Amino acid sequence: MHVRLTLVFLAILLALGAFCLWLAESSARTHSLEHTQRLNRSVARYMVETGAFADAEGLRGEALAELAPHVMTINPSAAVYLLDTAGEIVAQPDVLNSIAPRRVDLGPVRHLLAGDVTYPLLGDDPLDGDESKPFSAWPVSVAGVLHGYVYVVLAGTPHTSWRDALDDSRATRDLAMMLSGALALAGLTGALVFFTLTRRLRELTASVERQPLVAGPHRARRHDELDELAHAYGSLTARLQSQYAKLERSDSDRRRLIASVSHDLRTPLTTLKGYLETLQLGEGRLGAAERERYLAIAHRHACKLGSRVDELFELSRLSTEDIAPRLEHFSLRELAHDCLQDFAPLALERSIALDVAVDAASARGDSLSIEADIALVQRVFENLVDNALRHTAANGRVTLHLQRVAPRTLRVDVVDTGCGMPPEVASRVFDSCWSGHADDRSRGGLGLAIVARAVELHGGRVGVDSRVGIGTRFRVELPTGSPPGSRPSGPSRPGRREGLSGCG
Repeated sequence: MHVRLTLVFLAILLALGAFCLWLAESSARTHSLEHTQRLNRSVARYMVETGAFADAEGLRGEALAELAPHVMTINPSAAVYLLDTAGEIVAQPDVLNSIAPRRVDLGPVRHLLAGDVTYPLLGDDPLDGDESKPFSAWPVSVAGVLHGYVYVVLAGTPHTSWRDALDDSRATRDLAMMLSGALALAGLTGALVFFTLTRRLRELTASVERQPLVAGPHRARRHDELDELAHAYGSLTARLQSQYAKLERSDSDRRRLIASVSHDLRTPLTTLKGYLETLQLGEGRLGAAERERYLAIAHRHACKLGSRVDELFELSRLSTEDIAPRLEHFSLRELAHDCLQDFAPLALERSIALDVAVDAASARGDSLSIEADIALVQRVFENLVDNALRHTAANGRVTLHLQRVAPRTLRVDVVDTGCGMPPEVASRVFDSCWSGHADDRSRGGLGLAIVARAVELHGGRVGVDSRVGIGTRFRVELPTGSPPGSRPSGPSRPGRREGLSGCG
């Protein structure tokens, strides 16, 4: 028996040795590819920043012809291509003109440009469609419009045989010799150990053969590696089920948001289309006053449609995982006064009073200073004040209450004397996916969803108290320090609400 065990053990050792040699060679090759890509990742970006690869009419292949020879002179093993947005090769250096055009898979290109890359990241090589190689890529854009990519295939590591690797590399030869010696020593040691261990088994077998067979008691089952594997498998299954449930909820929220936004966009779009068709069909028959009224209505609904689209884009931007507040130090009181000053003409037109109230204990010194993203905080103020003005009747009042409720927490209450909301509406007013009736959603929508997301990015909290016929109080609590995931920024003052359509 010990002979068979020794032979099996030697076979395992030989297989392990071959695997170790292959793993060492593969690791060296992977390291070479990773080093090459890290060292040359910025080549495509340098080319895009140096040459004009596109203009208003599209991609310019002549720019590649001018710049590619310089790059290929510095790195002769590199191959430069100009791709369109579908991955088709638009231009290539003259030395590569004999190559039949191929489409390059843009999946690895987008992965590289998205960041957080695990090197090496391999892409298509038009010179060799069966092999992937490290590459450098950078988008070609004009006025924010993507026209294509500069795609540079970098030098790869050539495949060599084991004999060539042993002949060319002293390190590989030394590794092979050491591994062979270790395998031989392990084989001899294993043979001796198996012979020693099986000796007692042979003696026991002989003793059992000489005596009547007696069934002994069964040993109690103990916890071992199999139990640990079963536990780990159960934990993995539970985690996978949780992830699947999370994906299903995310997909459900996405469908609800699309349905909700479609409902919001359909009414102004239908109205706008109807009045434009009326103007078109009534050309020459409508009076000047009537025509002006129709145009004003169409313009108002176009502005409403544009505002909804802008809110959708802003919510989508704030919902990305990689966004972080840009911090700066400013006074919350000054920002509140600036915000109300912007809304003063609209409030005057509607006969609504605007004011800022500061808690007496918070009015002294610099107690209302905060370190936050001033643009996002201003967006929160503007959305809440705009919402309050829209739901407050003439001779009403909208007030911003500022106070410090904790050593590192500031609170802003936007209070109006408007129509208020029933509890079932107030409980879902910040939900961007709420697909309730349009009248019920007049207090919510994407504007308040943007408020909730902006406050969440700062690590704060937002809430609402409302009574029908009396008014509404929106509560915003913001930490005065740096929220998690934020990044510092130089001092700046934001302009009027970024991303709005500009309609009055």
